[in-house]
Amino acid sequence: MQRAVAKAGTTHLPTLLDPRRNYLRPETRKYIKKILLFALIGENYLFKRNDNLGQMIYRFGNEKIVPVRLRTTERLRSVASRLQVNYFMLKKINMHLKQDFIPRNSSAMLNIPVSRLRRFNDIYGGQRRAYSRY
Repeated sequence: MQRAVAKAGTTHLPTLLDPRRNYLRPETRKYIKKILLFALIGENYLFKRNDNLGQMIYRFGNEKIVPVRLRTTERLRSVASRLQVNYFMLKKINMHLKQDFIPRNSSAMLNIPVSRLRRFNDIYGGQRRAYSRY
């Protein structure tokens, strides 16, 4: 890291992590991103209301995600099928859910791709509570 900072002339993390500038080796960049992600999860940044920091870091492919809340108990496989998204990707962007379902009366948020928000609203109607600007 010290060599990268000296080479870049800055401690600005996005600059240091930029793969085109190649200040850090790819494995080091991945490692730093993982550490930051775990720190954000530990601080609960990815799931805070009105905070889009997690959305900037966490993406579904090339697409941003939006957190929503379900008021019913439903399995992730069923949600994935209804929203027409890949189950394994949905599970991956919802690693905070320990089980394969959203518990009843839970404060847990469900992350979905922004492109599926309208479909989510159509299916789940009035029970939606999205915390995003989309």
